[in-house]
Amino acid sequence: SSVDTQKSIDISESGALQIGVARVLNQASSISAVQQWLKWESLPTGHKVMALQLRPVDGYGVRMGVVFERLPAEAVLRLYASAGGEAILQTTGAALLEQLVQNVETGFWTWWTPDISEAPVLEILLPRSVLVSELQFSIPLVSQIVISPEQRLVKNVVPMAAGSQATLCTNDVNCQSELLDQRNAVLRMAYVINGRTLECTGTLINNSRFDMTPYVLTAAHCIQDAEVASTVQTGWFYYSQSCTENKLFGGYTERYGGARWLASSLQSDMTLLQLMDAPPSEAVFAGWDASLIAVGQAVAGIHHPRGNLQQINNGTLQDYAAC
Repeated sequence: SSVDTQKSIDISESGALQIGVARVLNQASSISAVQQWLKWESLPTGHKVMALQLRPVDGYGVRMGVVFERLPAEAVLRLYASAGGEAILQTTGAALLEQLVQNVETGFWTWWTPDISEAPVLEILLPRSVLVSELQFSIPLVSQIVISPEQRLVKNVVPMAAGSQATLCTNDVNCQSELLDQRNAVLRMAYVINGRTLECTGTLINNSRFDMTPYVLTAAHCIQDAEVASTVQTGWFYYSQSCTENKLFGGYTERYGGARWLASSLQSDMTLLQLMDAPPSEAVFAGWDASLIAVGQAVAGIHHPRGNLQQINNGTLQDYAAC
């Protein structure tokens, strides 16, 4: 199926960078529409398999909003970057039903597939014991990625909005030596809200049990409910190869399992998530301390402003305020 797209994008809100726009996919907007052109094949093992590929007219990637009305736990789902390649992601119906949030009004589950390529392939395998009719889904929306990877590989961060101050104190995280370990606790997150793909920063944090539970602290203006948390795709070690290079670190890697929403506070602009899959072995669990920081103490912030390569801000705590 082909998707027509135009490179237009809404104004990003609250510091989150929008990189993808919602597109209606009329050819697959209902279960009956999907069933009309879907073709199943039988394998010698007795399994039944189908595959579909989206080939956008333009853009840099696509996330499919697969709406399941019925999803057998025994189903095996695979995503490929292109036809004939190796599977980038394999999951099961049981795993998706644990990850996804059921819509209280419709009773359906929506899986926003991760952004893995410009023309991804979705393959679904059913065992002999499961009827084809037990799988019912549609793809009414896709999220079209309209910002290229090259556009995000920049070090000189521009102001976040008209009238805001230029971020003159923001520097490449690799142009300092004191916080190189801490950079591996900071991750870039992509998520979907109403078909729009956005990016924000998160930090992998430790807990008092030291049991490696992958808790992530982020902003409530990015994610503040379970449905959006289920769409999270994480990027690790998204920083420059070196201080002098505007080139992505060769160890950059991604995870696609989504996250479980635990808590949010709009007052403090905080959200706590738990990742559904394990972070890379090189990732660092950041420590934390809830006690007040003294006024005048040196502080630093490591993040991905506007989705860019990892940056660091240095300063001192000036004051506390309650809004």
